[in-house]
Amino acid sequence: MVVKPRTYDLVPGKVAVFLERYEHKGLQVQCKYLGMLLGYYLTEFGTLNRIIHLLAYANLEDRNRRRQALFTDERWLKYLEGVMPLIVRQQPELLTSARFATPSPARLAPVRSERRVMIPLERCA
Repeated sequence: MVVKPRTYDLVPGKVAVFLERYEHKGLQVQCKYLGMLLGYYLTEFGTLNRIIHLLAYANLEDRNRRRQALFTDERWLKYLEGVMPLIVRQQPELLTSARFATPSPARLAPVRSERRVMIPLERCA
């Protein structure tokens, strides 16, 4: 399994707009194509106006195949047009787990929060 965190630094004051657009226009399309959504986080301390999302894939080839399919969907391309002006910087990374720390499916259960900083996994079901 590989985990793909992506950090977005947004235009100050535009986090709510970005989240609204993602939840209502991007999430459903992304979930159709991409790997397991592990979490969608907002920063509370440190760098503000930052969002970090985590996606899991079987391997790098799985990730590449899924992203290629995503970028053929006109709904995703239209969504990107609406959010790109809100993004100041993106930082993608690719994490692989150490053999002794590979997460089991039971550990990837949905997490709920009063502040909704993590979208429940069932949203992509």
